[in-house]
Amino acid sequence: MNIKTTCPVCDRPGVEDDCCPNCETDLSITRMLMDLPVVAAQPPQKSRVRWQAGIAVLLILLGIGVGCAGNTIVSLSSPDAAKTAAIASRVAPPQPAIQQTCGGFYYTVRPGDGLSNLAWQFYGNSDLWQKIIEANSQLKERPDNLQVNEVILIPNREEACL
Repeated sequence: MNIKTTCPVCDRPGVEDDCCPNCETDLSITRMLMDLPVVAAQPPQKSRVRWQAGIAVLLILLGIGVGCAGNTIVSLSSPDAAKTAAIASRVAPPQPAIQQTCGGFYYTVRPGDGLSNLAWQFYGNSDLWQKIIEANSQLKERPDNLQVNEVILIPNREEACL
């Protein structure tokens, strides 16, 4: 004999068969679940909770350590104001060229600048980088080594002079 149950779909009470006479829902799975024994929930063991809490604290500390290490690496790789000022104080001020009659302007070297790039930027021709070296005698020994924050003279082109 089947136990009377309530249909979970249409809420019809007192259904004895495996099929609800009102909505024709199959109640066989519901009856199987009702036949299962009731098991009382066990409280978690204290040692397991402590172990999980210890792992959580360890992961948090590991994350903080990795974050601090990454921050240190980034701060060491980026130049700060003291390094920039030290480099700028070691760079000799530009010496004007003796042959200069056309004027020009002073330019502060930025990261990634090169003589051919500067010649392209200011003259429209990257082959005119030698004009910049002629105007800056300190670059003759090191044409491929511009220092960041170094101030150099960019001479005007002769065509621009009146």
